[in-house]
Amino acid sequence: PRAGMAAAALASVAFALLLSLEGFRVLRAPTSAPRVAGSPATELASPGYAPPAEKSADSLTAATASSSPASTPRFIAVAEEAYAWLGVRSPDSASLTPLDAKVTSSLGSAEPPAPRDAWRSSTDPDIVFLRSGEASGTYEAFKRVVRTFKGKPYAMWAGDVTAFGLWPALPPQYAQPSSADGSPTFVAAGKDDSGLDIFAPPGASPEAGFAIGPSGNAGDPAAGDPNWTWWLPAR
Repeated sequence: PRAGMAAAALASVAFALLLSLEGFRVLRAPTSAPRVAGSPATELASPGYAPPAEKSADSLTAATASSSPASTPRFIAVAEEAYAWLGVRSPDSASLTPLDAKVTSSLGSAEPPAPRDAWRSSTDPDIVFLRSGEASGTYEAFKRVVRTFKGKPYAMWAGDVTAFGLWPALPPQYAQPSSADGSPTFVAAGKDDSGLDIFAPPGASPEAGFAIGPSGNAGDPAAGDPNWTWWLPAR
């Protein structure tokens, strides 16, 4: 009996030790992989996570170009008349007539102004096209900036505009007026057909050409231009 009791006691001790060792191992074992806040490994382990796509240089350039320049003035001068940018177009080549003179402009590039071939639309003579650097068959389209006076069209002068970013202003022979009444360069000469005040050199007829001050009217042909501008009978 004593031997049996001793064996039972030893078995109980061994079983208790076994339970203790197993419990200690379970307690020491990690329940999940370690997490480090903000690390890629943590984010990748999160349900539904997908790494953000990297933007290529091309996509960044395209995004910059598309967000730029609605506020940037884009004008060219055709025979000294201002034409405002309409956008990139793909006109039917049969509807284009080459201009006799080239258009000198650097457009929106950093290159020096250079003579460029241009074409006029046969369906709308107020629109001209310059060859675009984009896909074949595309052109930069521009529309002549005009207003009317006594029922006749007058085009805005832009003889010194040779790059995007420049606003048309007065020809060099006219000094910028120092007053809203046009003085001392001009005198009041009535109103154009939209009711806007126009000005002319003292003693000159406005029908030969006139100036207008900066216009705050969003619907005006020269809206946004901070300069006084000069208008000549459209050719």
